[in-house]
Amino acid sequence: MRTPLRVWIGGMAATLIQPLIQALFYAEYFFKVQETASTQTILLFVFAVAALWVFVLGVPVVLLLRRLGRLGWRSISIAGFLLGALPTAAFGWPGHYEGVDFSAGQNWHGHYVATYAAGIPTRYGWLIYGESIASAGMLGLLSAIVFYAVWRRLGDAPAS
Repeated sequence: MRTPLRVWIGGMAATLIQPLIQALFYAEYFFKVQETASTQTILLFVFAVAALWVFVLGVPVVLLLRRLGRLGWRSISIAGFLLGALPTAAFGWPGHYEGVDFSAGQNWHGHYVATYAAGIPTRYGWLIYGESIASAGMLGLLSAIVFYAVWRRLGDAPAS
């Protein structure tokens, strides 16, 4: 199969897996809300962001890896994890609000924890930040694996 069609089909598979994962992950919330409009809006937003990420960042990385002769399960997995994790790592960095009497907290695995104390992130604030990076990276990894599996199934990708 020609590369552009393989890219399109693989990219759509990698994109469509994201709303499915989000729906499964947040199923309890969606069933409690019981507003199909809000559920559809959330899943549509997830789809739009995933499509943007896959086609603007993921596909060029795949094509670059292919051109360099490095396209394989390991390289695609690393690239997917990094492409998923980097935005969260860059934009989710806990800021310092020194000199401001700012405190905050949130529920973390069933327990309320302080995430900021006197404007400084607590240990739990950093743990939550690390978890969010790992979660986003795993979603990127999953998309990359789906993309590559479809890519290989449709054509002559290397078996490395």
